[in-house]
Amino acid sequence: MQEGEIITAGSDISPVLSRKDVEFLNEVDRVIAQSILQADPTYAFDFGRMVWKDGHLKGLALAKFLAKMSQQWYQFGAGDVQERFEDAVTAEIGISAQTVRKYSSMWENLFENDEIPEETKKLLYGKPIKSLLLLTAVARDGDLIDWHDVGEASTGNEIRDLVRAVRGGQTSSSSALRIVLDRQGRLKVQKGMGESTVIGTINLELLSDPDLKKAVMRIVDRAGIIWQ
Repeated sequence: MQEGEIITAGSDISPVLSRKDVEFLNEVDRVIAQSILQADPTYAFDFGRMVWKDGHLKGLALAKFLAKMSQQWYQFGAGDVQERFEDAVTAEIGISAQTVRKYSSMWENLFENDEIPEETKKLLYGKPIKSLLLLTAVARDGDLIDWHDVGEASTGNEIRDLVRAVRGGQTSSSSALRIVLDRQGRLKVQKGMGESTVIGTINLELLSDPDLKKAVMRIVDRAGIIWQ
């Protein structure tokens, strides 16, 4: 996984490249060949830096797009749009519901969070996407992390160390206790790979109201509930 790379779930659909996309991919060969002729890698590194920045920026833009569209999805309810936002994104773009929620939650909890200083947010724009996703739970749960130190961190490993200092190690998948919300609104508890047990329900029809949806999403996010 490279810094700036868009993190996707296994069910995401691979995008189809256009002729223009393929031409840009072939540009790599031309740039490297030109650098060899110049006997100087600077030209190639400039190109690589541009590609890295562009990829990172697109990751941020995707997160913001998913968060803002999710927040405003009810605006399309007066038309022909009746499906869940996550299902619509999967059908139209090919991004899985899990990735949609992961990215939108990252944007909302980090860049729409009044508890994080604006100067720190500007620094977070330049952090690896996988580090921002790691910080989502910290911001969501209000963990006592020094956001100034996070902003000043120069590598993803430094950010991971700061997160571990306040949250500890991750629970192994074999013993992890998961709460899952399925498409029927049933809340299920599952430990590791064992059988799941229904412990309650959430009325998903409430999601059509923007204020009630925000309340439901707050419960889901803070409890670490996994959407199916």
